Amino acid sequence: MEEHYFLIDHIRKNKRYNLTALAEDNYNEVTIGRLHHGASIEVGWENLSLTKFISRHHATITSVGNVLYLTDNNSAIGTFVNGKRLSDAGHILNDGDKIYIGEHYGPLEIKSVQYPIHEHSSQ
Repeated sequence: MEEHYFLIDHIRKNKRYNLTALAEDNYNEVTIGRLHHGASIEVGWENLSLTKFISRHHATITSVGNVLYLTDNNSAIGTFVNGKRLSDAGHILNDGDKIYIGEHYGPLEIKSVQYPIHEHSSQ
């Protein structure tokens, strides 16, 4: 079985991001940032007055092997996982973790899905 991680944005109608594929496409890093500013995953409301507090590159998810590691990029309003503000040490993400950008945008939920590995036979 092969494990894939997804990020589900509950604010944006449960939009799903395949973190495993995004990390592979972006040199093992996925940025989370404000809408319309070029992050791998753009978050926020269409209402700019609410979204302006989210940094352009607010947080980063780094893939190391099969482990996803979340760090805050020195944002003004912080990044929270399961109700606790991230420290400089960051956080290893697990299935079911709930991420908030600041205290109000979220949750962004981590989901782990197991896929069977299909072996190709050559004849």
